[in-house]
Amino acid sequence: MPELPFFCTDNRQKELPMRSNHGKAIGAMILLISLALPGTVLGCDGCGGNDYWIFEGEAYSKSSWSIEATSYLADDAADCSPASAIDGDYTTAWVEGVDGPGIGESLTLSFGVSTKLWDIALLPGYFASLELWVANNRVKKVQITLSDGTSVTEEFEDVKQGLYVLFSDTHQVEWIRLTIPEVYPGNHWDDTAISEVAINTGG
Repeated sequence: MPELPFFCTDNRQKELPMRSNHGKAIGAMILLISLALPGTVLGCDGCGGNDYWIFEGEAYSKSSWSIEATSYLADDAADCSPASAIDGDYTTAWVEGVDGPGIGESLTLSFGVSTKLWDIALLPGYFASLELWVANNRVKKVQITLSDGTSVTEEFEDVKQGLYVLFSDTHQVEWIRLTIPEVYPGNHWDDTAISEVAINTGG
């Protein structure tokens, strides 16, 4: 199974930016570079046409996680269920299942235990191939709601890259919800996909 991919800038393993001791985010709200998880080794997978960072380990356990969606595309040969957004496989994706582009549809990821959240990473689109990525809608804006009441809306560029949403402080949460307010239209299907969602717990 392909491992979880994130964007890198060249084909050399490199020292990545880390956080301050006070949990403050370093850099912009949305980064096109990877943040290393403590204790996690990052390597670059080819860094050619897709330019992905590969997680070779995880700094958190998914054993207590559960995920649900307001809808998903059930009449497809591929598994488009919400579980595909947290399976560590960028060739699978959650695809919303309503008529139209899925505005207002959402994913809710529950951790089962109170979890420290530093930032959220996601692959906004169907990342299995460039053809599928452009054929399906891609997330242009995402509204992120946390169980502690925090809510932010971020806008992404229409680029086939893993993207981070950073918070200015850490949050202690039981769940996060990602809602789709706006999309970039696909050239073939009016379906919106998210291939992967990951969190940084700070170790």
